[in-house]
Amino acid sequence: MARYYAELGDDVHLVAISNRQRELAPDLNWIGTVHNALRLADWPFESEKDDYALFLGRFHPDKAPHLALEAAHRAGLRLVLAGKCAEPIEKEYFEREVRPRLTENDHVFGVADATAKRELLAKARCLLFPIQWEEPFGMVMIEAMACGTPVVALRSGAVPEVVVDGVTGLVRDDPADLAQALRDVRHLDPAKCRAHVAEHFDIGGLGAGYEAAYRRAVEVSRLRRDYAALDSALDRAYDQMDNDGPALQPSGGRP
Repeated sequence: MARYYAELGDDVHLVAISNRQRELAPDLNWIGTVHNALRLADWPFESEKDDYALFLGRFHPDKAPHLALEAAHRAGLRLVLAGKCAEPIEKEYFEREVRPRLTENDHVFGVADATAKRELLAKARCLLFPIQWEEPFGMVMIEAMACGTPVVALRSGAVPEVVVDGVTGLVRDDPADLAQALRDVRHLDPAKCRAHVAEHFDIGGLGAGYEAAYRRAVEVSRLRRDYAALDSALDRAYDQMDNDGPALQPSGGRP
């Protein structure tokens, strides 16, 4: 996609949804970063948790539910897997990597609608997010934290921007460390998870962020027009000087 956006040149300003997204394509015409957000009031808060971890996402190698299963088994924790498994790559991956790892202590929920997703997130000990690609944001992380549910995740993409390690979740570099994180995460405060979303990922911040981005884009465009007009005026002035005959030039030539 970076090649596509690069073809837009300077005529289109881009807003990143994470700083990591900008880092991966530094030459694009970014005007700023505005993190994704949600309406906090739409997400139920629950401080008392059930004893299960939740994987919520597509059954895809990039999402790596097989790593979630392995970590939950090592931690002796029940895992609920909720997500889409409809595309050929998802079905093939499920049969190859997920089904052979399932035990009687695991539960494949299937696709969770809006109501079921909230119930699952609110009651889980944690959201398990063993991401295997540079995901630009990851909405499910802030949905979990809004419900007071911390996130146990691998460090990739925007994870370190979204999750405060040791406060609203535990971020690890190695899948082998996820099992211990599943044991340790029970000590995190659900109220701090929700407060973090309220401060950084509620819709008020989203609106203010895009308003600021649009204002910057307008100002940049105005400055470009002003510089273009000045450059054109200078060209006309030098053309006129050439037509009028020899004239003194500033030291160093034309600015």
